[in-house]
Amino acid sequence: MPPQKIVADGRTYYACRNYVLIERETLDGSPRYSVTLTTAAGKEVKLTNVKRVRSEALPGRIAAPMPYPLPNPARDRDDDGEPFKNGWTYDWPDGSSATLRDYKWVPVMVTNPVCDTK
Repeated sequence: MPPQKIVADGRTYYACRNYVLIERETLDGSPRYSVTLTTAAGKEVKLTNVKRVRSEALPGRIAAPMPYPLPNPARDRDDDGEPFKNGWTYDWPDGSSATLRDYKWVPVMVTNPVCDTK
């Protein structure tokens, strides 16, 4: 099941939708593979006569980058000058984000960007 990283004869592809189909056949005593996958944009890719193939499952969600250095929730203030609030998620201009949980910063889980259609 996607997302998956597929390396076929040294080229990397990302399967982001539907199932990945890898079929093996033997030609002249050597294995050959055909691979069918669907990209994030919904384009179906069919690879044939592949000599080497490797697939790797990727996590669907990953931790977003956290700001560095992290603000001190007991001492620092948010952009509005207010104290940081427990349970709230904060986003920074550089794209990083974090959630304050039990007055400790924890990562925000986001969709794996390898399958973003942007």
